[in-house]
This record gives sequence, structure tokens and C-alpha cells, in this order.
Amino acid sequence: MTPDDSHLKLAVLDAVLRAQAMPGTVDIPSLLEGVRTGANELLLREDAEFFASFIAEGAALSGVVGESAPELSGDRDADLAAVLAANAAAASRLAAAGTTEGDAMVARLVKWEKKLHAYRNQRARGVGGEDPRAGITAERFEAYLRNHRKEWANPKIVSFRMVPGGFSKITVLAEVQDGGGEPVGLALRIEPERRMLDLDGMLVEGEYPLVLHAFRSGLPVAEPLFLEADPSHLGLKFMVSRRAPGRVLGTYTGAAEPVGEGRLKDAIGLIVQLQQVPVDDANPLIRQSYMQRWLGYPTLEAGTRAVVEYWRDMGRACRAPASAILERATAWMLANVPAEDGRAVLNHGDFGFHNLLFDGDRISALLDWENSRLGDPAEELALFVMASAAHASREQIMAWYEEAGGEPISEYRLRYYDVYHTYKVIISALVSLQRVQDEPRGSLNLAVFGLQYMAPMADKLEEQIAAADACLR
Repeated sequence: MTPDDSHLKLAVLDAVLRAQAMPGTVDIPSLLEGVRTGANELLLREDAEFFASFIAEGAALSGVVGESAPELSGDRDADLAAVLAANAAAASRLAAAGTTEGDAMVARLVKWEKKLHAYRNQRARGVGGEDPRAGITAERFEAYLRNHRKEWANPKIVSFRMVPGGFSKITVLAEVQDGGGEPVGLALRIEPERRMLDLDGMLVEGEYPLVLHAFRSGLPVAEPLFLEADPSHLGLKFMVSRRAPGRVLGTYTGAAEPVGEGRLKDAIGLIVQLQQVPVDDANPLIRQSYMQRWLGYPTLEAGTRAVVEYWRDMGRACRAPASAILERATAWMLANVPAEDGRAVLNHGDFGFHNLLFDGDRISALLDWENSRLGDPAEELALFVMASAAHASREQIMAWYEEAGGEPISEYRLRYYDVYHTYKVIISALVSLQRVQDEPRGSLNLAVFGLQYMAPMADKLEEQIAAADACLR
């Protein structure tokens, strides 16, 4: 990503428009964080000495690893792209060869690229979200309910606020009063015009039927009320659910407070319950959802290979920048798919304390279903083990899982999916940086994800691959 002055100016303009559209409710800290990130990137770009050294080292390394050294033009951004592309190609070739010498060369390429991401991460830290559009207002939503939803006789919006954070949907929490009745809490999930990734589940028309299936199956899901696929009402497509009570206890990386054994066991029990939900082509809701893509694989091994290829191809389609780190991870993932022939189960795909709503000690809702798929139960467990690392050991989590009715899962399968989840984050981070580069009106807030996660995830990936490889020895 090489943002220029236009990105910074547009970030400031978008902040002003957002504040004007939602006075009194706009999340000022997030807006300022986005502007700060843009300013940091522009300041970092002025460090000619770092980039000259990094490009020269990368060009020299190309010759060492057997790739033709790229021809440098003196244009900083073009030369940076050229050395990244050359070394990514070298990493792909060497990883495919699978020799000890080649693996050592790949490690050198990965170590070199990590310097770039660590450098960018020095000042540009923070969490931002997708910019909501100015057209999403309480007045427009109230008019929509009055004119297009017969279940509302005389609706009045009591409260209407956008929730900061999130990279795939815009979320609005609203309270609506109908006549003299008690206000009803609603949650709107709105499909943004520009997304970090073009995953199937990020389209509300594919996510809504799956959430409805989960609700009808008895899972703790905020009750889906309706889907609006006509973008003319709010400017974007959206789905509406009844608002569930409670709060989230943390972020993607884990809980931000002590959760206790009871909550951990309840979350594990929910994973087992989730894995028992039937998913088949005979169900019309499944046929309407994006889940149909994951039906029909003869083995878990085939399904796992397919999802790795899906993420690899998604990164390519979204123009993830050339990366030796990514090429090395892709080669390892495809070469080491667990040979497993068990039963495929429904995985939420993003099961952690950032998507679990707790009402006291009770799980009131499992949120954000866009990453769900049919696959290996180890996928869900590995993510929850990572999210719970500060509160319970891997061995304890697995013991509770088997007590709740889950089938035994090998250590290698868990370690493989550790790598898989980090692999997904790395692809998302690289694409988020590229989206800002490619789109003239791309929000700099989107780049915060890549700037924040790329450097630590690159380090974590190497540790996880080593841990998985150790299981095979």
C-alpha cells in the first residue's frame, strides 16, 4: 500500500461527512484514529533511507536465492513492488521444491519482508472500522419501516447509533417504538459498498438464510426478522435482527477480562451444539445461502484443501500484493493438509469472545456468520483455543470439549488450523492495504487492519508452522 495525499484528504472529508450525518452519535475516536493512521503512513513514506536500504537488500537477495535481480528504475514505489514480486516468485518456487536448502532460502526471504511490515507497524497502530455511508440515517430507516414493513403501524425511532469496529459489515443498533408500546431493540447489518474481501458470506443475501437456519435450529442467535435486498431505501442492502441482550467480552485475540470456567465450558458446549446442526442441500435455507459451496466434498481432507485454495484464490482476486510470507504459507498449507476422513460439521469460522454476546454468564447470541462453512471440527476448536489461551490450557479446553460430546481431535490437526487462521489474517491484512491503494475513495480506516496485524501475524506464522511440523516428527 502506498497511500498519497489524496487518501489523507479523502479520509478527512469522509470524517466530516460522517460527523455531519450522525451528529451526537458519531464515533469521534475511530475517525481520528483513521486520520492519524493516514498521517503516520505519509510520514513513514518520507523515510527515503529505510526504503532505499530495504529495496537494495531485497534486490541483492533475489540474486542469492536464484531469481533474476529486478531492474530498478529509481521510482521508489515501482522498485518496492518489483523486489516484492521477484522475491515472492522465488519463495513460491523454492517452497514447491521442498529441499532443505530451498527452505532455508525461503526463511531468508520471509525474514527480509517482515522488516517492512514491522517498520510500518511502529507508529500506525489502532483499530478502525468500515466507514458508514451518510445515507444511513434514523429518518430514512423510520420511513422505510412505515412504508415497507406492514408489521409496523406507526414506528418511531427512539435511538439509532452506528457501532464502531468491524471490517465486513456496517452495524447499527436501533430502538423502535410502535404507537404507545415498549421500544423494541433492533440490529441492522448493512453490506458496505467496499469490503475488505469479497468472501461469499459478506453478502447479506447469502448470510441471512444461514442465520435464519441457525436460529430455527435452536442456536443462540439474535432472531432474524427480515432481509432487504433493495439498496434504494438506505443506499445499501441490509438485514435486520431482534437485538439480543448482553455484551462482548473481548476482541479477535481473546477476552479482555477474566471469563471463568463456567463461561468457557458454555462456549465449548455451544461449539459442540453448533457441530450437530444439520447442513444439507435438501434444506431450502441452505440452498439460498452461500453454504452450498462447501457441500459434497468426499473427505475432510478434500474440503480443507478446497478452503485453502479458496483463500489463496481470494487473495489473488483481490490483488493481495506480492509476498514471500504469503507464498511460503500457501505452499506449507497445501503440502500438509491433514489426512482425515471424519464427518464434516458446521463451523462458525470466527468463534471467539468478539462474536459471543454474554448476558451475565449466559451466552445470549453468536454474532457475525459470514465466515461459516462446512468442514473439519478442528477448525473451530483451534481458533477458540487461541482465543482462550490466557484463561485455560490447550489440554483443558480439549478435555472440556470431549466431556461436552466432541470427538477426539489430534494435536496435529489443531496445530494445522492454528496456521490456517493466521494465514487468513495475513491475506486479509495484505488485501486491506492493497484496497486503499487501488480505490480512489478507499477509506484509510481499512488500512489500519493491515498495518496492525501484518507484522505480528508474520511472526506468529513461523512459530505455528514449527509447532505443527514438530507433531509430524
